[in-house]
Amino acid sequence: MTSLAVQLQNDFTTAIDSYNTTITSITGMYDTAVSGAISVYDGAITSANTILQGAYDSAASIYDGALTTANDDYKTAVDDAATAYNTRMSSAGSIHETAATAANDGYETDVTAADGDYETAMNSAASDYNSDMDDANDTYDADMVAPDAQYELDMDAANDAHKTEMDTANDAYEIDMDAADDAYETDIANANADYTTAATGAKNTYDGDVDSATATYEGIVNPAHQTYLDDVKTAQDDYDQAVIDAGVAMGSATCDAMDFACWDTVHQQYETDLKNATDDYNTAVTNAANTFIGIEEPAWADWVTKEQDAWDQYELDMKDADAVATQAETDALADWQALADTANGNWQTAATDADATWQTSADDALAIWTIAEANAFADWETASADADAKYTQAETDATAAWELAEVGARARYDAAMKIADDDLAAEEILAKADYDQKVKDADDDWDRAEAAAQAVYDLAVEAAENDWITAEANAYAAYESSIGVAQNIWIASEAAARSAMEIQIEFAKNIAEAALTAAQTSLQTSLTTAQTTAANAEANAMATFEAAISGGTSATTASAWSGGSSPTNPTTSWGWG
Repeated sequence: MTSLAVQLQNDFTTAIDSYNTTITSITGMYDTAVSGAISVYDGAITSANTILQGAYDSAASIYDGALTTANDDYKTAVDDAATAYNTRMSSAGSIHETAATAANDGYETDVTAADGDYETAMNSAASDYNSDMDDANDTYDADMVAPDAQYELDMDAANDAHKTEMDTANDAYEIDMDAADDAYETDIANANADYTTAATGAKNTYDGDVDSATATYEGIVNPAHQTYLDDVKTAQDDYDQAVIDAGVAMGSATCDAMDFACWDTVHQQYETDLKNATDDYNTAVTNAANTFIGIEEPAWADWVTKEQDAWDQYELDMKDADAVATQAETDALADWQALADTANGNWQTAATDADATWQTSADDALAIWTIAEANAFADWETASADADAKYTQAETDATAAWELAEVGARARYDAAMKIADDDLAAEEILAKADYDQKVKDADDDWDRAEAAAQAVYDLAVEAAENDWITAEANAYAAYESSIGVAQNIWIASEAAARSAMEIQIEFAKNIAEAALTAAQTSLQTSLTTAQTTAANAEANAMATFEAAISGGTSATTASAWSGGSSPTNPTTSWGWG
């Protein structure tokens, strides 16, 4: 029964899998058809878009061409208007410039004449001023000749007296400073001699202490070093003799020529003797070196200590010598400074007295000269003021005459320029009006051309858009038709697949039911057969049992009745009867 159920489930699964496979296949076919319909639709739209863009471009090109022509016509019209305006204004400008040039020439002629009159008047005034100032300067110079000469005589006398007094003061100062310098040099020489004596004594003391320490060191180390050399030589002699003895011993060996064992023993003994000689030599040299070092190192340490003590004492002695020399130099410098201060004080007093005498003489001479110069300058200022007044008045008169002439020239220039400016302004108004009208006509022509181009462009675009709408509608209708066909195919395929699945499932059910019926029938037959067989067996057993009861018992049956058991007679319910 379990196998039958499993088979039925497998048949169901196979039918469902076959249905799903068919659905997957027809769904793929449907998706492919849809994709194809979309691609066809997209291609149609792309083509319609290309046609529409071409129509747009063509309409735009026609529109741009019309605008280019309109722009060219507009530019030509505006350029022509500007050329006419510029030509008219250039002519008006030339006329205005001619009038302005004439007015300016007239103004410059009038001003030039006024400048000439002004220059003539100012030249005359300048000549008179220069003559008056020359007279004033000559009078001042004549008045100052005698005071200048007297002032120079007075200052020469004062300078000579001052020089004499300062020469005397300088000579006295130099004598005093020479004496101070000599005393200082003597003190420094003495200090240097004392320092040299002290330094020499310190150096000799140091050298004596070091020489003594060196003699002590050499007295200890030199004999020890000679002993070391003697011990080393003795060790070398002993080593050489041991090597000779080893060679003699090996040479005295009595081994046969082919007795290699004997010769190995001799050779090993020779090497042992050499090693012992080397060890004895090294030991003797090492002992000699250690003995020498034990003597030399304390001696050297003692020498270093004594040398350091001598050096410390030398530095103390030199420090004392430096202190004495420094103090001597300080005292000498103080003595020199005192003498120098005295000499400088004497010189300053003499110089002050000489300067005061000179200043008094100079002040007297300057006072006399100042009075004379003031009188002469007062006369010069009076003459200068008179000359300035005459020149200023002449300049005022000439300036007034020039300004009056310039005002007249300016009035004539302004009147002429006003006429020229008015004529130019009137001509500019007329030229501007003509230019504006021509530009307005060009603007109107451009507007009409642009409107016509826009109308043509709009019609072309409208027609292109209508064509695109029709193409899109046709493409979409074809798309929907393709989708409908694909859907119908899918629906029919799905119905067929479902019908096949149901038939297969129904067939499996029928087979399963038949198998179940056969199995049930077989089971009933088997049960009936088994029951019959059992009944027959039971009847036979009963007959055998009854026969056994009727015919007596045996040891075997007795044992069965007694309830016992053995390996050959198992205990069963049948054994109890």
